[in-house]
Amino acid sequence: MKRIFLSGAFLLALTATAFAQNNTLTFDQSGIGNEAEGTQVGLNNVSTITQTSPGPGGNYAELYIGGQANTTTQTQTGTGNYSVLNLIGPASVDGVANSNNNIITTVQDGVDHAFRTDVYGVGNDVLSTQVGNSNWSYLNLRGTSANGNNNDNTIEFDQNGTNNVISTAIQGSSNDVTISQLGTGNNIGTRFDDINYGVSIRGDQNIVGIDQNGDGNSASVNIENNFNQTYIDQDGNGNSVSVSQLGNIPNGEHYASVTQTGDDNSATITQEGFRQNIDLDQIGDGNIATISQSGTGAVGNGIDLDQIGNNNEATLTQTGEANNLKLLQNGNDNQMTVSQTGTGGLLNLTQSGNGNVGNITQNNVVVLP
Repeated sequence: MKRIFLSGAFLLALTATAFAQNNTLTFDQSGIGNEAEGTQVGLNNVSTITQTSPGPGGNYAELYIGGQANTTTQTQTGTGNYSVLNLIGPASVDGVANSNNNIITTVQDGVDHAFRTDVYGVGNDVLSTQVGNSNWSYLNLRGTSANGNNNDNTIEFDQNGTNNVISTAIQGSSNDVTISQLGTGNNIGTRFDDINYGVSIRGDQNIVGIDQNGDGNSASVNIENNFNQTYIDQDGNGNSVSVSQLGNIPNGEHYASVTQTGDDNSATITQEGFRQNIDLDQIGDGNIATISQSGTGAVGNGIDLDQIGNNNEATLTQTGEANNLKLLQNGNDNQMTVSQTGTGGLLNLTQSGNGNVGNITQNNVVVLP
């Protein structure tokens, strides 16, 4: 086993007011059971990590980056490699301060790789690519204040293969998260007992985009605070989506858009707050959609659900004022249960096909033909 410990800026940069600049740190390891650990603090540093494992056992790489405008590239091939990246502030290596405007690129090719990133800061760009089977990626994006000060970060996960997992936890505002999974049995959710977030966000004006193509996919998104957007596109069989968006009255204003194409899809969406909107399209057989919008003082929420196919079920609940609900079912053996409570609400229901069943409960709403 080889163990390498390198520092691009040394401890002087942690205690002095000046930062080290333009340092280069390079790891190049080939074999099994290698370990590499490095620290860079300052400005415009460059680090490159390359690990190749010819068989089971894998290599381990951990890198601490503090400061601004640093560039990191990690490449791991083979079996069972584990990469840990810590973007921390210039004041310490334990996440007390923030690290800003860094660019991180990670590529893992093979089987049973794991990539974990802890980011503290503003304007960071993280790209993780995993090709192969049973790979895992986890992002922890958080700030140092109560609501987080991790803002304007761009995160992209790309996975291609079988039984891959992505899990993220975000605390901050105006972050952009994009997830793409191609293959079979992929999951945006949990792999280890202590990491079960799926995509979890606490903050404002964050954007989450998820694209899954394959069989047996699953996606879970949990959002708190205001003005967040979620986009999920699934293409395949046996997909499942769970979205929870909770807003702060009188704000909220979350938006969720989910498109499912295939068989046996299931979507559960819950929104609580002010001016929330849901757009859900299901095309295929055996789809089930359960949607709920509520909250104290909830006003102006909207649901637009289109189901086209056979054996679809829809359970829709709205509570509040001036809400709008639109449901279109086109196919055979569809069932719907709709409940809308509040003044000034609009309800628009359309069913086309055979064997449809409707159960509608209304209180102080307007029904459109």
